[in-house]
Amino acid sequence: MNRNESLTLTIKGITLDDVYFENLGPLEVNSLAAMVENQIDKIARDKKTLDTFKLFLYTALHFAAQAYSKNETASSKKQDEQDQLDIAIDKLSSALSRLPLE
Repeated sequence: MNRNESLTLTIKGITLDDVYFENLGPLEVNSLAAMVENQIDKIARDKKTLDTFKLFLYTALHFAAQAYSKNETASSKKQDEQDQLDIAIDKLSSALSRLPLE
């Protein structure tokens, strides 16, 4: 199977047909499915519920929160790097402006 083919997955006894994610191959998709199933199991233990719909929603929220946090961290890091670059440019400009002109 190549990276452009869809596949069939089963998560918690529910079969999903025609699963495809751009730039992900079968190994990656199956790994993600295993992560989802493991997270559902963990939430089921923590929340002490067997309500599949609620478990799926809790799991979706878990992964959405992870993605949001990762995005915020990356944005914050990028801003910090930009701030450091601006400081370095200001220092360099200041140092150059004090050099005598020939």
